[in-house]
Amino acid sequence: MPQPPEPDVQLACPVCSAFNPADFRFCPHCGHRLGAPDMVKEPSAPRRWLASLFRPLLVILLLLLVIEMGLEGSFWPLQTSRLSRWWSAESPAPTTGVRRTKNDVEESALPPVAPDFERDASPGTTPVLTEAAKTPTAARQPLTALVELTLFDREGDRLRQVRGILTNQERRVVTTFESVHGAYGGSVRLTNNTMAPVTTVERADAAANLAILSLEPLPPAANAPLLTLEALARSTYEDTAMEQRYLAEKRATAQRWDEALAHWKRAIELDSSVRQGSEAALAEAFLNASAAALQQGRRAEAHSRLLEAVDWFPEHGGIRLHLAESYAGLGDYREAIEQYWLALDLLPAQATDIANAIVRAYRDWGQGLLRQGDFTTAANLFREALQLDTTNGGLYFALGQAEFRRQAFEAAIHAFETALAYEPGLQGEVEPYLAKANALLGGPETVVITFPPGSTRIEIPVVLNGRMQLPFIIDTGASMTLIPAWAAEMLGYRPQATSEWLRVQTAGGPRRLPYASLGRIEIQGLGLSDLPVVFGDLPGYDASRGLLGMDFLRHFSMAVDHDLGRMTLRLK
Repeated sequence: MPQPPEPDVQLACPVCSAFNPADFRFCPHCGHRLGAPDMVKEPSAPRRWLASLFRPLLVILLLLLVIEMGLEGSFWPLQTSRLSRWWSAESPAPTTGVRRTKNDVEESALPPVAPDFERDASPGTTPVLTEAAKTPTAARQPLTALVELTLFDREGDRLRQVRGILTNQERRVVTTFESVHGAYGGSVRLTNNTMAPVTTVERADAAANLAILSLEPLPPAANAPLLTLEALARSTYEDTAMEQRYLAEKRATAQRWDEALAHWKRAIELDSSVRQGSEAALAEAFLNASAAALQQGRRAEAHSRLLEAVDWFPEHGGIRLHLAESYAGLGDYREAIEQYWLALDLLPAQATDIANAIVRAYRDWGQGLLRQGDFTTAANLFREALQLDTTNGGLYFALGQAEFRRQAFEAAIHAFETALAYEPGLQGEVEPYLAKANALLGGPETVVITFPPGSTRIEIPVVLNGRMQLPFIIDTGASMTLIPAWAAEMLGYRPQATSEWLRVQTAGGPRRLPYASLGRIEIQGLGLSDLPVVFGDLPGYDASRGLLGMDFLRHFSMAVDHDLGRMTLRLK
């Protein structure tokens, strides 16, 4: 009658609780030494009865012999061969009285055994040691040993280091499938401290989490292609989410951020669950890729990276903050300020720094509009910034400049004075503007003259003797006021004899001209009486206009700004 199949006995690891085949000396999952004795087929019932009867008797006999002859006697070596017949071939034989330490046990992969004697020695003869028994213990290698595997990725870089169990006779290494998954090559450090390459994969079972690797040289020719680590990786690992994540982390370590981003995106495309545990790394890759592009002068590309990052992480305050700075660098201050406000909501701990950045954006925006001539909008932007920083003297100075340029002199004077109050160190820059603003303000007994900005020719209507209005050109290079000859004739003035004419200095050089005394000359209601003037025509001058010289202008405090196109004459 056929016997039923024997059960497949497995050992449970006391550390990781994984079940392993009975012939394993080390757990391939955690490396723990499986200290259980070899599993053997349970003896039959008669043999079990004999063993239970004779073994206690033998132990009693041994104790009596040891007591009588001592451990150092010659009796024990002679009886070893006889006593070994009472133990199973797979069971550990008794050793001498020297206790082994824990470290000694761990160094050997097999339990201690008695020396091998020739089994066919006849009774009464001296047992003969076999060749294996004659070999020194230190020279004999255990059947299995715990070794270290170094695995490499497809670029030849070290992927990881794991442990496995080496069988010296078959030159195989047993380890877990997870340990070798993704490796394109590997080598094993043997017990003699030499390195042996992994040549083939004899078994790769992902379900059982088991891998058996061969160290034997490849045969010259094989009927079927052999499975290698590289072939295993290409079929089970290449272009998977796991591989893409590994490559992304590797590229990030090498600061190759664009490549890291591409691998992260591919990993998430293959497995959307990867995103949940890699958001911080992906956001860091976006920021670093943008920073690297900006450092290389590729500002547009750096900005596009941040725009893409915001699409991925709309609630990421750090990305919003960097995007705001990018917009500011591009001169798009409106978008920059909007992004700053969004970052402020997401990063309340950085409220002070972000508020200062918003103030800078308003200030830079306003300064740009000042240069473009949009003074009203610039002034409004400076006021927006001052709502966030009410004691910023620099902002008040900028506001004063905007108000000054749009000729709102009272508002400009107030802003300049406030700037000096908050930042006295600005006096050297503010004082000239403040003085000119006060001079150009106008007021009682002040003549305000406007002219095209940038023009060097200033004209003003002048009333002569209360009955004739004539355009005059302000000429600071003329020593006396000049009236055209036709106007003097209409006013009733006649030239004197040539010998009585006055010598005057004009912009064209010294000249001799007739003179007269005007009863009254006025500008906007302010003027002088009985002012001596000359009349006549000068070559190169427009005869339809008069010249207002320094004999009239020296009676006024004069302020002029050609950029603004404004001049004031305040009666002294």
